[in-house]
Amino acid sequence: MAWGIIANISTWISLIAFLAATAAWVFKVHSARDERLIRTATTEQQATLVRKVLATTDINTDKLTKDQQYKLALEQTQNRVKTFKITAIVVCFLATIALSVTTFAIYMNTTIDPPPDNEARFDVKFESIKYFKVGKQIRAQLTLHAFPLTNKNTEAATIFTGKIDVHNEDLYDKTIDTSNLTCKEIKSCLYAKVFEEYTNDPIIVKGGNPNPVNITSIFDIPPSVKLIRIWFAFYQKEANNNNLCTIDTVKPPLKEEIPYLKVITTKGEDTTDKCWQATDVIIQPVAL
Repeated sequence: MAWGIIANISTWISLIAFLAATAAWVFKVHSARDERLIRTATTEQQATLVRKVLATTDINTDKLTKDQQYKLALEQTQNRVKTFKITAIVVCFLATIALSVTTFAIYMNTTIDPPPDNEARFDVKFESIKYFKVGKQIRAQLTLHAFPLTNKNTEAATIFTGKIDVHNEDLYDKTIDTSNLTCKEIKSCLYAKVFEEYTNDPIIVKGGNPNPVNITSIFDIPPSVKLIRIWFAFYQKEANNNNLCTIDTVKPPLKEEIPYLKVITTKGEDTTDKCWQATDVIIQPVAL
């Protein structure tokens, strides 16, 4: 907030400094022109120009000769040129400083301020996986971290659905469409979990909170598996423009999959917007 104010103030300072420098430069040009005209003018024109220049001074020139008045007029125009030139340089220097402050303030204002409402408010990252020997199986405990992407403590991400898939990497086939197959129907699948409980008991990821929220899953792996592929996706209820991401109850549910989702307005009207999600794929070795 403070950097935004500084940016506005510095912008006005830069504008005023620019106008002042422009005015000083214009006066400098006019003074230089007067000097040039005095030097090159005819005798009659020269007398008029000298009187014009001396009229702006506080010096009493009544007792001065024409030659003295001529030299004094030249000296006055030369001094004005130097003065306005120095003024223009100083003002331009100050304007440059103000512009630098403005640029830095704008940068700080855009990087420190929290992201706008039309963004995902959270992300999910792989944290750890631990293996334990349980009979003939290997039990794995997967931990993911959900953390906020917004600094606004008045905002939060409501994670209301999600899924974790675990596959044997050696058997995984990317060419197979598994969108409506159960884990048992997929040769490489070891574990599939849809977090249906989040619909009624969502995870709340509060903005500005440095402490992540743990998402944990426990599953068994055959001892022959050496490498696993972990895929996950989680969705927030908050959508763009104060709209809401919700489950599309009109479309038939998928097998062991995140249900169809849609974005609606606060009045319940359908939109064409997409729901915000956090998703990733992790390849992990199986090692006790």
